Amino acid sequence: MKKINCIYYIILSVMMCAMIIFMKEIIMTIGLGYMIISPLYTLYFLFSQNIIYAVVKKKGVKDNFCITHQYKFEWSMFWIDAQHNELACLCMFNPFKVQYVSLSHVHDADIKVRYFSHKEYISYLSFRLYVDGRRHSFRIKTSGRYQRAWIGTDTYGKELIQEVQEFADILNKRRKSM
Repeated sequence: MKKINCIYYIILSVMMCAMIIFMKEIIMTIGLGYMIISPLYTLYFLFSQNIIYAVVKKKGVKDNFCITHQYKFEWSMFWIDAQHNELACLCMFNPFKVQYVSLSHVHDADIKVRYFSHKEYISYLSFRLYVDGRRHSFRIKTSGRYQRAWIGTDTYGKELIQEVQEFADILNKRRKSM
């Protein structure tokens, strides 16, 4: 499972650098057209991944995929097809296609919780999926110093952990029943 589409981000970055390097020549040839192209490209650079992710997520999974469970996390979306024993995943940083994995290739699923301040708050919560011997970690929820939204372990954090643990249990149960 590929969480980040590096080629897309390299191309975006190279195009941005080329625009900055050749700014003088572009202004001389295009003139005021550059004043329109540059902000439009900057907007595309900043928001294209979110827009593509939203469109692909709304489009959903393939036609013969029967969704029995659906989970939306901070930067990813998962669908489980219990009839065909498949897992579908869409990641925010690889938003161009939904990735499909047979549940027979999933060896284990678990969660990782990192606590803060003597287990009063959750710093982050991750879902770990082991596919063909490789570990893939997906961030479920993050709280931090600059977000001013700490996740308390007694209320919302407990619900999050239960939801993610339920997802991991479903995957492990489907894998064992195969």
